[in-house]
Amino acid sequence: MNDFGEIEEGAVDSTRFFKALPKFFPEATTFYAEGSSLSDDVRKCYEAHKEDGAYLPQAQTLWPVSEKFRCKFSARFMDQLAELTQNHAEPELLDHLSLYKGTEALVFWHDAFAN
Repeated sequence: MNDFGEIEEGAVDSTRFFKALPKFFPEATTFYAEGSSLSDDVRKCYEAHKEDGAYLPQAQTLWPVSEKFRCKFSARFMDQLAELTQNHAEPELLDHLSLYKGTEALVFWHDAFAN
């Protein structure tokens, strides 16, 4: 881990990552996803878990215009995202992600899975 709290361990398995989030962040309440190449079934998953409210993280993609989703965080939702990793490349899932507890950022990953 470097001085900024970044973990630099190479490629991350997206399936394991999504399944691990509820275990390591049980206090999380909201999952934010931003992407510009989302698959239709991924978009439907985000819509199914949509949560009303503002999109708190600052937009990370200026061009092309990205889609942004605010979703209620749950183990069930993360299991569904993990399932979607079986048929989709990570850019079809999201480009950037954030995990919050209320208005407090817990995890922020710009260019998720792009390392």
